[in-house]
Amino acid sequence: MTKAERLIYLVNLLRERGSMFVGDMSTECGVSPRTIYRDLSSLLKMNIPIFYKNGYRLQDDASIPSMELSADDAELVFYAVRNNPLSQHPFFRNKFQAIEQKLRARKEWKKDKDGQDVILFDDTTTSEQSDQAPLLANFLTALYDHRKVKVSFSESTSDLLEYIPIAIKIINSEPYFVMTSDAGFSASEIPVSSVHEVSVSRERFTRRPIELINRESSRDEITV
Repeated sequence: MTKAERLIYLVNLLRERGSMFVGDMSTECGVSPRTIYRDLSSLLKMNIPIFYKNGYRLQDDASIPSMELSADDAELVFYAVRNNPLSQHPFFRNKFQAIEQKLRARKEWKKDKDGQDVILFDDTTTSEQSDQAPLLANFLTALYDHRKVKVSFSESTSDLLEYIPIAIKIINSEPYFVMTSDAGFSASEIPVSSVHEVSVSRERFTRRPIELINRESSRDEITV
């Protein structure tokens, strides 16, 4: 289950059982006690009134904020997707299309304010762009999980160099990996077309300061 699903599940558990200890919640959710503590902290930050008294409890008159997207939320997502330079690449375009389809499944979100279908993409994909999909997917996974990546630049060698991933950038419609080989302040922009293999390392890294990402971004570049 995802974190969002787990948070909702925890709230429902507390509602049904009145009080629970961290060990019980950990067993119910299949995660570590440390993860439960982080989840409880997340719920408190969402202004969900949880307190401890012989176990964790939910305040009787607790008003749970809606986790559903409103129509206005959806319009903002549509706008961001339409104007996102990452959509120039099929890997990201397909992901954006999947998001669009889920949102448009709600009949009230099927049209934009002008009554037009939203987010129409050109589905043309080159073989090179198709080959880049697993590279981009692994790099994104490493970014999300704060893990290092192991990168090979040649099919003829099995040597994998370890990098700290910083961002993915689109330059002139082409995707680039932004990464650094050490904990220093120098970052390299590597065209994905020059990369043969990307794997996710088990080693984690501390999130790098935002200043390390190139601040000189033009209209055809974006970092994630």
